Amino acid sequence: MADSLVCLIKNLADSSNPVQTDANRLRFPIMAKPSPAPVPPAAPLGAWGWIAIVAIFGFLAVAIAFAVYGWNSIESVSIPPMGWVVLGIGILVTLLVGGGLMALLFYSSRKHYDREAHGVQQWTEDKDDT
Repeated sequence: MADSLVCLIKNLADSSNPVQTDANRLRFPIMAKPSPAPVPPAAPLGAWGWIAIVAIFGFLAVAIAFAVYGWNSIESVSIPPMGWVVLGIGILVTLLVGGGLMALLFYSSRKHYDREAHGVQQWTEDKDDT
């Protein structure tokens, strides 16, 4: 491992060294980074997009109506104070886990970890075909 690291540093330091072989690119994926693809401009939302938004809000309204109906139909059942505390902690933990996963998703997207992995796989597949 140390020998390959020293070899990598020597190859990077010596720009006139033509020993950048395909094997080096496969071992050191940072050398095989693809250039990012251009992002096309976003198209305006069409009719089907608006229909999908209306349908989603319709489902949300039905879910809220069902929750209110269910909540009002069980008047004889009460939740003790400790139950409210546990319910609040459960909601908080759920929001924290969801927020943490979204943060990891955005971090991964910003650092292009998914593109590097896909680019190396695509590069090796293209090389195997020839």
